Amino acid sequence: MLRKKLSVPLSEVMVLAKGAMGEEPAYPHLELLEKGTDWFDEIFRLDSVRNYQIGLSGGAENVSYNLSVGFFQ
Repeated sequence: MLRKKLSVPLSEVMVLAKGAMGEEPAYPHLELLEKGTDWFDEIFRLDSVRNYQIGLSGGAENVSYNLSVGFFQ
């Protein structure tokens, strides 16, 4: 099972990065960056997945065919 790592809010990362370069943050409303998508949860969420594939292929001396159909949910 994946463990969620301790994360630092983006606003703090930006303040630290700008501070390391001796600059003030360019974004006056850093609190707005706190809201948004939790990409760790979106990428690593546990959920059921269905994937169905079927394919047909063949041919003769001068002709060939390949038919494939898939369903992913």
